[in-house]
Amino acid sequence: VEDATFAMPPMPRWFRGRREVVGFVTGSGRLVLRSIVTSANGQPAIGCYTRHPRSDTFRPASLEVLTLDGPLVSGIVAFVFPDLFSRFGLPMSLPAG
Repeated sequence: VEDATFAMPPMPRWFRGRREVVGFVTGSGRLVLRSIVTSANGQPAIGCYTRHPRSDTFRPASLEVLTLDGPLVSGIVAFVFPDLFSRFGLPMSLPAG
C-alpha cells in the first residue's frame, strides 16, 4: 500500500509511505530474525525475535500488530516491550537450531 505507516510507540519517530517503510525495515541491517504469527485485538500480529549475541537463543524484540487492506499491509505498530510476549502466549526464547 503506497500510504502504509510504521510506528513504534512510545518512540516519537514513525514512517509513512511504502518507500519510507520498506527503506526503514530493510535498512535495519542484517539482523537474524525469527518470528511467530499471533493476533492482538483481533488483528494479525507477529512476535519478532532477534538472535542473542552470547547464546544459542532468540529473544523477544517486538510485537508487531498489522493493519491489512485486503491482502496488503497498510500499517504496522511495533511494540518494543518484550514483556508483552507472555501475555500473547509467545515463548520468551526460541532455540537457534
